[in-house]
Amino acid sequence: MHRPATLSAAFCLCVAAPATSLAQPPIYLRMSPELGLVHIEHTKVLTDASGSASNTATSIGPDFVINLSIGFFGEHSDNWVSGGEVQFAISSRQSIGGSMTATGTGPAAVGPGTWDYNNRVGAGANLFFGRDLTRRKMRSYLLAGFKRWTTETVSRALHPDFGEFSDRNVGVRWPWTVGIGVTLLRERRLDFRLRYFQSVTNWSRTRPLDPETEEPDPEMLTWDFKFGGRGVALQFGFGTG
Repeated sequence: MHRPATLSAAFCLCVAAPATSLAQPPIYLRMSPELGLVHIEHTKVLTDASGSASNTATSIGPDFVINLSIGFFGEHSDNWVSGGEVQFAISSRQSIGGSMTATGTGPAAVGPGTWDYNNRVGAGANLFFGRDLTRRKMRSYLLAGFKRWTTETVSRALHPDFGEFSDRNVGVRWPWTVGIGVTLLRERRLDFRLRYFQSVTNWSRTRPLDPETEEPDPEMLTWDFKFGGRGVALQFGFGTG
């Protein structure tokens, strides 16, 4: 629990240290708060021996993330630049959730229920390509990359005979991202990014048709869960470069 706070404090000390030159250092450290708007689509498929039924629900919500980055920009001829960074992300764990209506008939009917989606921590990498606009003291660039997020997803359903089922999964997803960025080349670099991201995660659960049965080979039901996420995020970065 103390590691994120320690990393954040170290970054703040880097920012507070006096700058001696406007020259871009080869390696930079940066803290980047980020506010995103995320669209989640949850699909549930329920399958038994007689067939299957499915239903889909969507929801939109905000997400707040702190990114800690270490990276570099290399300068080329005619003011072209390229570079890369590794990034560690800490989410506020803002839950995005919704509800699902009933669909289908028989044992494989998808019952009404609710669901939740929230991030925990992540790490990834980005690549950059852009150009320094020296007269305007700014840099513009394109970026592309990915993250490895640990994400918690929960799907619940109300069974007419056995009450509520709650399925929870903490797993890994790999969202990819593309975007644009602008860095103001001043004594204290200020970096702004607008990016698009997308990912999909899938998992399954299997249960007996009657959870209270004592039969040795009960009929089984399979729940397949899919959570697709996409959105846009605005990031503001400050640090040593």
